[in-house]
Amino acid sequence: MMERENQVGFELWRQDDNGNRFLVGAFIDRTTAEYRLAELTRNPHKQTYWIKETKAEIQERELTR
Repeated sequence: MMERENQVGFELWRQDDNGNRFLVGAFIDRTTAEYRLAELTRNPHKQTYWIKETKAEIQERELTR
């Protein structure tokens, strides 16, 4: 098994106008997460998006749900 303890992942989150928060996606690198964020915010809307840095182990768990 690969050593992942020091690796970092990036989660893209969304909050809607009612305050509900949702995980949009989990990414291995920040550039990919930022690209997806740019795609989602291209058109004006009431939702807020942000990127959260996480440990890679957390990212893997989210992807396998």
